[in-house]
Amino acid sequence: MIDDDLWSTVRRLEFLGFTVIAYMLAYFLWTVYGYLDLFVDILQWTISMAGTFVAIYAMTEHSMKISKRSIYTLVVGNTAILIVIIIKFGLFSPIFDPLILFLGFVDYYLMRDTVKPKLGDPDRFARIFAAVMISLMSIISAFMRPSYITGIAAAVLIIAGAISYFRLNYLVYPALIGSVILFALSILPLYPKFGTDELALDYYAAIMILHGTNPYIPIVMSNAFAYLHFQISMTTPLSTGGYVETFSYPVLAALVFIPSIIMHFDPTLTVLAFTMAMYLIVAIYFLRKGMIISSVLSIAIMAVNVNMVSFADGSVPDAIWAFFLMASLMTIERPKLSAAMYGVSISIKQIPWIVLPFLIYFIYREKGRRAAIEYIAISIGILLLANAYFIIKEPHYFISSILSPEISSLIGVGQGISILSIAGFYQLSPIYFTILFIFSIVFLFLIYARHYDALKYTFPIFPLFIFFFNYRDLYNYLLFWPFIAFAFLPQLKIGDKARKIRIGLKRLALYSVIFVAVAGIVSVPLHSQSSFSITSVSNIEQRSYYVVQMNVNVSYTGDQISQMQFRFLPYGYLGNLNGLMWDVKSYESGKNWINFTIEPLFQQSMLNVNYSYKLVAYYGNEQAFYSLDLPSIFSG
Repeated sequence: MIDDDLWSTVRRLEFLGFTVIAYMLAYFLWTVYGYLDLFVDILQWTISMAGTFVAIYAMTEHSMKISKRSIYTLVVGNTAILIVIIIKFGLFSPIFDPLILFLGFVDYYLMRDTVKPKLGDPDRFARIFAAVMISLMSIISAFMRPSYITGIAAAVLIIAGAISYFRLNYLVYPALIGSVILFALSILPLYPKFGTDELALDYYAAIMILHGTNPYIPIVMSNAFAYLHFQISMTTPLSTGGYVETFSYPVLAALVFIPSIIMHFDPTLTVLAFTMAMYLIVAIYFLRKGMIISSVLSIAIMAVNVNMVSFADGSVPDAIWAFFLMASLMTIERPKLSAAMYGVSISIKQIPWIVLPFLIYFIYREKGRRAAIEYIAISIGILLLANAYFIIKEPHYFISSILSPEISSLIGVGQGISILSIAGFYQLSPIYFTILFIFSIVFLFLIYARHYDALKYTFPIFPLFIFFFNYRDLYNYLLFWPFIAFAFLPQLKIGDKARKIRIGLKRLALYSVIFVAVAGIVSVPLHSQSSFSITSVSNIEQRSYYVVQMNVNVSYTGDQISQMQFRFLPYGYLGNLNGLMWDVKSYESGKNWINFTIEPLFQQSMLNVNYSYKLVAYYGNEQAFYSLDLPSIFSG
């Protein structure tokens, strides 16, 4: 691979690394500042979309040469982010230190390009960055879980990382992956055995299958949380009351945890194993392609996002479907094997279904119609075969369960554009976001087909854009896509055949105007007007530093809603992404009014008297809002 080609690949990895960091920062802004600061919401949306378009740019087929002016712009942007992170969190933060390190390295080598163009050493860049990441992760692990074993392991890994730079280059792989494993094990005790309701339901469904019971029958799953001693405060609430307690995924989501049940080890270790397997297959994939520098740099960039590990430890099982989808794209030159891997991925969770139209069109254009038909037959065949028993036995239960993430009355959560409605800035029916979600898939597909030569390898990034418009846009839906895109980097090696492929700014502007116009026009009829409103809040009962009860007066038109639900969104740190859930203790009603006495549903839902909140009364698709400035109330 010639120098231009090598640096182009490194630059693509840098850009994808920036996308990873952009989404980490957006997620952090959302969880720390909550839903209610519109300026912060717009900021994190801007960061997210910037990261998305940077990744799309990186996955287009061109040489990645950038002008000095662009380099200076990137350096200024990176440096600004660095300064903000350091001022806000200091130089010693387990979450942000890898980001600081990555941005610092990129700044240094960007500036080096301006001083000594084409004379930089990408191998040195990759190996120094990897060695420093090994040291950083190992030191963080030693501080997070101080013990002789952790300290010795950290020292061995740091030494191995240093040696790998000078002599035994192959040591970088076990040292880097070992440092990530050490970090994962050092923070694992901080998390409960079941940290999410998704893992708890998957695990219990596996138990039911072993007992010969159909987990798609709702009554079968009703005892899951009690059996596993799972905290109800961590469940997914419904907008009509209660919470999700059904198994809502294809059957392989449960079957992968059967070894954990039989051999009695924590199911989070299964998720962690698939997370580590992603590091392994990325390294092996690039090594087999002869891309040694990319193999080092890619897994080092993966290590930058500590959320990959913390989410696995915290019982978020998305690494499992992501592993098989990544394997599918890595074997795309062998369509039947790729289809089998994709079939397994979509048999675990619905999220990878989103790339199906783009993937099939890619196969059609690259391999022909017959290959595309075979791809569909194999992948969908595996999905149907894996779930055949449950489809045949109870088709109604299976179909309703699989569709439930989109058709159930789930409360709105997420960091996407739905915040406008969730926080009450501009109320829209949830169906609006479903329409926009589907429209974004169709719209992107038409653009993809129209500009296939330019966008051929970009479709693994599209879900970042598509989920932005979903009613529930959670970070675990977004986390893995930049890493999955690594699979196409070998196809983007240009050499001396660099192609100038442009869609054109005017055409991009036209597409943007069309999309925004459709989104705006559709929002008008779907702007929701609630049939009820909160008229007053009174009798706020304080206990120590917390509010434990209050009366909420609701006026309404039409039918009375005595099953009203309540939650509080804080002006600041979210804690629970659902907000603070409250319950109705009692109520009295009159003509067109109801006075509810409400109290925290969980101890964790009590309100701190030193903070302000927005009270949300909701039922089904309707909601009403009321701002509650507790410091002013109690100081007055």
